[in-house]
Formats: sequence, structure tokens, C-alpha cells
Amino acid sequence: MGASKFNNVKTNTVWAFATLMIVAVAGNSLCVSAHALDTAAGWRMDGEGYFPNATPPTEWSKTKNVIWSTPMTAWSNASPVLMGGMLYFCAEPESLLCADAATGKVVWEKTNTLKEAASPDELVKIEAAEKDGEPIQQEIQKLQVEGRELHKQMQQAPSDDLKAKMEAGKAKMTELKAKLEPMAAYLPPKKHETNGYSSSTPVTDGKNVFGVFGNGVVGCYSTKGDRVWIRHIENPTEQWGHSTSPVLSGDKLFVQIVDLYALDAATGKTLWTAKAKDAWGTPIEVKLGDTPSLLTPAGDLVRISDGHVMATKIARDTYCSPIVRDGIAYYFDEEARTAVKLPTAAADTVTPEILWSIKVHMDRYYSSPVLHDGLLYAVHQKGMFSVVDAKTGAAVYEKPLELGGTMYPSVTMAGKYLYVASDNGATLVLQPGNEYKEIARNTLEPGRATPVFEGKRIYIRSYKTLFCVGDAP
Repeated sequence: MGASKFNNVKTNTVWAFATLMIVAVAGNSLCVSAHALDTAAGWRMDGEGYFPNATPPTEWSKTKNVIWSTPMTAWSNASPVLMGGMLYFCAEPESLLCADAATGKVVWEKTNTLKEAASPDELVKIEAAEKDGEPIQQEIQKLQVEGRELHKQMQQAPSDDLKAKMEAGKAKMTELKAKLEPMAAYLPPKKHETNGYSSSTPVTDGKNVFGVFGNGVVGCYSTKGDRVWIRHIENPTEQWGHSTSPVLSGDKLFVQIVDLYALDAATGKTLWTAKAKDAWGTPIEVKLGDTPSLLTPAGDLVRISDGHVMATKIARDTYCSPIVRDGIAYYFDEEARTAVKLPTAAADTVTPEILWSIKVHMDRYYSSPVLHDGLLYAVHQKGMFSVVDAKTGAAVYEKPLELGGTMYPSVTMAGKYLYVASDNGATLVLQPGNEYKEIARNTLEPGRATPVFEGKRIYIRSYKTLFCVGDAP
């Protein structure tokens, strides 16, 4: 197992009064040259949330069509991944687990802490930082809570006294951050209560399993649970947490925490890094001619062989991931939906073609879309379901689903039906097509993970339980 130097990354503790909730548990999609599932499986299994050969049930509850259910050691937003009859999934704060898909029995669980990823010298610094830094972090958190309350009071009844208290809080925050900065790289980064550390879905090639966590640690394990390597890459700096899932292509593992890293999958050694924009979705593997490349949620095209950035800001998904089909990338963001034709060949500089871009000014898309028979299906965080013509970008129809909760899980196409879920545990089964046709509404437990389908089974990861749903014998 290997360890790396800890980057001296500033802790992103902010005097913030925002009430913004965190981003969706987003992930990667693959293009025409997508991985076959016997090669690699990760976020949404094939990356697109598309399971054409599945024949899952359309109705279930805690007392109907549940084949097995396994209590979880802790919650997670990450989706399960299925390969070789085993399920791989995460649990807070930084655990990677494996369960038998036939029975739900947990086979192994491995932690991925900063201490486990550290060299002996780094371990000494981590322990010293824990002793001296934790009281400072607690004081910072207290100030943040007080700051949010003062901000509310200022909105309701502004006063010079409240303004003075806010200024004093900001000054104290600056002082505490300065004290914390020298030890920040050896302390766990800030964790958001909704995102946690385990929002990234693992990826596997059937031989090894790779997990990425919000503490900046990446771990590689054999399918039997033996650790192959572990290392700390860098601390996330976004205050709303980290959810970008790893992408596995050949002998390379791609990880975006702040920057985009290509790692040797066998050793964890860094092969190259590329500057990246903040995002919570996952890069997509595409091919420009014969050149394997990555398309990021921020709209950058990166050559896989050396990390060279061929194009930037093609389009942007702030919270979810785009999908790619037949050389066209589709982006759904809160202000616009966009289709981009990717170049047919790679070069040092390429210019993708915008086919259409339509301003929508709707709401955040935490959920990634799915494409089927020329129609794009997407749902924003408050439940507005949109069906869009993939050729033109025009809305075929839009309808509020009224599922309640927040639409974090991504839209999935399994067999003949669409599955659209909310974090309150409700799942809507819809008939795809030009008109709205509801097949069923189902409820299990609350959770933010996207379901995975195989054959007649659905694997659903709630906060408290891993479920296998299937038609009763």
C-alpha cells in the first residue's frame, strides 16, 4: 500500500449565512464507446442509467416484493455497484463495503481514514493537528451557527448592534482560520451534514474496487477486501462537500477532487493532473475518433493519455452529470439545457459544435437525465419532470410529479419503464413517450442513492438499509 504527501490545502471554513442545500449525488455517463459492464461498472452502472434488458417489478413496499433487506452500518448517498454477483457500496464516514447480491450479507467493510493513508511522518502531524485543531474547528462551527442566526435577525430587523456583532464574528473567524491554516492539510476537511464523506459511488473492474471519499482519500481493494493501495490526494475545498465518482478506463483511474487526477490503477501513482472547475458530477469517458478522452461536467475535454485540455467551457452542469449518445453531449443545468456535438477527431485544440441551447431558468438538477428513443427525461430538485426532444431541445411536455422531498436520485430507464425517485423514499414508475402515463407509485425508506437494476431485481440503498426488490416467487 502507498501513501502520498498531504497537500497544504486551506480549509474552506467560511463565515457563511447561506441556506443553500448541497448538491446532488451526481456521477458519470459514457458515450457511444461506453464501457461494457463486464469491463467496468461505476456510477449508474453503465454511466447512463440505462438497463434495457432488465425486467424489474413496478410495485413494491416494505411488505411487498422485498427479497432481502440488510441494515446498514451508517448512511451514504452513494449508489451501489454490482459486478460478479457482489454489491459494492459506501457508508459514512469513509467506509467501502461489499455484500453478496444473492443474500444481502455483508462480506467485508474497509475504512479509508486520513491516518490509514498517511506515512509515519504524516501520522505524527495528523495527531498533533487533531489535538490542536479540533477545538479551533469547534469554535468556527459555533461562529457559523451564530452568524446564520444573526443574518436572519438582520433581514427581519436590521440594527447597528446586529451589524457590529456580525463584523465581530467575521473578524474572529478570520483570526481562527489563520490559526488553523498551518495544520489544515492534516485535518479532515469540512463535512456538510447532507453530503457527508461518502457520496461518491465506487467503481470496479471485477478484480479491484476503488472508492473516493470526501476526506480526499482514495482506496483500492481486491474484490476479496484486501487493500491494494491507499493514498490521500488533496482536500476538497467546496463547502457543500464532494460527490464526484471515480472513472475507470483501462489501467487508469480518474479522480476529481479539486483538480482532475489520472492515477495508475495498479499502484495509485499520479500519472498526470489537469486543472478542473468545481463540480459535483463526474467526468464522462468519450472517444474523439480513436482518442479516449474525458468530458467534465464543467464542459472541458481532456485527453486521457496525457491530461491535455483540448477545449473548455463547452457547456456546464453545476450539480448533475451530462450524458453522451452518438457523439452528442447533453447538459441539463438550472439556467439552460444544451446539446453539443463532439469533434470526430482529437487535436491540441478542438471546437465542439453547439446544436441547441435553450434558456430555461427552472431549478437545480441534482438528478442526472436519461435518454431513450430520442427523448431526454429529467427532473429538477422540486419535482418538475421534463421530457425534451433530443434533436431540438424543445419541451415535449413538463409535469410536476408531486412526490414530495427533494429529487436527488437520478432518472433511470429499466426495461420498458422510467423510474424517478425522491429522497423521501418514494419512486414513480412511468411509461416513456410523448405523453405522461403513470404506472405505479412506491414507497420504501428515505435515501438519496440512485437504484441499480439487473434482471428482475432492483437494488436500492436507503439511509438505513440496502434492499433487494424483485417479483415474489
